[in-house]
Amino acid sequence: MEEIKLSKTQLFIYIVTLVFTFWGFLNSFRGDGLLNYRYFSNHSLLFVLAVLLIYATKLRNHFLYTYFTFITLINILLTAVIFHILLEVDSMSFAIHNTHTLIPIFFTVFYFVVLEDAIHPKFFWTAVLYPALYLFGFLIIGALTDFYPYPFMDVSERGLGAVLVTTLIIMLPLLLLISALVLITKHHLSSEK
Repeated sequence: MEEIKLSKTQLFIYIVTLVFTFWGFLNSFRGDGLLNYRYFSNHSLLFVLAVLLIYATKLRNHFLYTYFTFITLINILLTAVIFHILLEVDSMSFAIHNTHTLIPIFFTVFYFVVLEDAIHPKFFWTAVLYPALYLFGFLIIGALTDFYPYPFMDVSERGLGAVLVTTLIIMLPLLLLISALVLITKHHLSSEK
């Protein structure tokens, strides 16, 4: 297996990101246990943990790892943006702040400073795959169970038209723009090395 060569700064970034993410993962089971994994935030957290653990193995050299890290970055950034812009939270515990603010920041730094490879910017659209799967999955599950994990997805309260406007007309272009900017930036930084 090819040895990982990290500077002290890169190693520090990796360890800090891993520690905060692992703590967030353990904390994600508090309260409702596995039922907490109905929330996109916890899916994103699990993806970040998987990326960090895979990084320590030779699987980091597989071409799909690069796609997985990109999709994970966009998911965790989406988690932060949606939480801080669309959701109303009266008070924020450290655990919530960790999942929705700190881990997105740490993982973004990890992505740009530690990871070397990036997918080509023309594949920016791959970032839409998981959020779309999650959205349409919960639109179906919600129709069957009347449970929607987030108020902006609640068809029973807002109506299908309002949900689709919020997710497809407002959030989708934002998601695509962020994805394209991330890949262009990463591609540019990688080509400078």
